[in-house]
Amino acid sequence: MATGDRKDPAVNYCFQVLVDGMEETAQFSECSGLEMSVKFDEVREGGENNFVHKLPGRVEYSNLVLKRGYARTAELFKWCMKLQRRKVTVQLIKQSEGRPLATWVFVDAYPVKWSGPSLKASENAIAIETLELAHRGLDTRAS
Repeated sequence: MATGDRKDPAVNYCFQVLVDGMEETAQFSECSGLEMSVKFDEVREGGENNFVHKLPGRVEYSNLVLKRGYARTAELFKWCMKLQRRKVTVQLIKQSEGRPLATWVFVDAYPVKWSGPSLKASENAIAIETLELAHRGLDTRAS
């Protein structure tokens, strides 16, 4: 790296969500669930008291949770009602260039929970809806 070159970290507010089969990009204000964990088995070796072997097992993925200001689009809600599996792609956008910096692809995602906004007459807040998706796996790649 030349003197003066900077490698700034990516900003987390510039992202988009693409759902296969939908014509427009779904606009969300929050995305969580970009995680996986490996379950393991502990094996104790006879006569060895200094450590326990941890053998990798299956991989488990969290549900993808998407939140946005309530602006019901019929296409997204119809998908929730049909329970169809689709590929869902989340892209972190490099703000200065407008191109994807990183991409996460959720395989065979389908809606498992939709929550409408909490309505309170005493508050002046944005109505938020939440969509939770289960999936069969996660593929990540740098762009």
